[in-house]
Amino acid sequence: MNWRFDLLSYFFGSAKKQQRRLEERMASASLAMSSSPTTSGEGFERPDLASKASGAILTHPSSTDVASIVNFLMDHFVTNEPILSSLNITNTRELNILLNDLVADSIGCSGTMVAQNNEHNELIGVCLCSRHNLLDQQLDRLCGYSFTDPGLSIAIEFLKYIFNRVDVAYHLEESNVSRPVFVVLVCVKPEYQLGGLGKRLMKESLESARASSDRCDSAFTICTSESGQALYAQTFRQVLSRVKYSDYRGEFRDPPIQPKNATSLHVLLANL
Repeated sequence: MNWRFDLLSYFFGSAKKQQRRLEERMASASLAMSSSPTTSGEGFERPDLASKASGAILTHPSSTDVASIVNFLMDHFVTNEPILSSLNITNTRELNILLNDLVADSIGCSGTMVAQNNEHNELIGVCLCSRHNLLDQQLDRLCGYSFTDPGLSIAIEFLKYIFNRVDVAYHLEESNVSRPVFVVLVCVKPEYQLGGLGKRLMKESLESARASSDRCDSAFTICTSESGQALYAQTFRQVLSRVKYSDYRGEFRDPPIQPKNATSLHVLLANL
């Protein structure tokens, strides 16, 4: 999880046909990962779902919520995020380790928020963020993973390739920001994706990161799909880098990462 109405008009013709195809595609679209971010594509909103999303309760999770967030991501993030979903990862134990590390890093950040259904207290959305001073530690851990699952190993090697190629620290310094928050991922349960919940999570997460003791002056993320840019477009206006999945081969003759609904990854920056 970049359908714009001008492009849809060109490809699909009538407005009625546009809406039907857009809803079908976005219902199965990727959800914003950073260390593998993905986002739910929310360029179009349905009024009935917007009402459900607006009633959601947004809170900051605690350490006791780590397990439930990891389970939520296993159900709704892994199967839809372009990179992970294309690699046929079968070792759920190793995948759980990776997600648990990401969530545990994010719990202490003021930008991390979860959304719950106001009727059943059901977890329906997550925005994970982490403090900038954890980045070096996270990269060291990334390099230290020794997973046995072939698909997960490819994902890790690809992420190391991205961070080596992009040099995030250099771009942050050149942009004169000193306290960026890292938006790791935004994931929304499919039935809420067209209601604007992803946008609401993103907005309140960044406002919290800026206003809290973290005093974040910027945010950066790695958007793994074109559709996810619809969620980030109004806030993340600076593209630090764009990397085509077909450019990465690693140890393989052909590109090992070939998502069905994405061709490139974008590293994005926003001033808060």
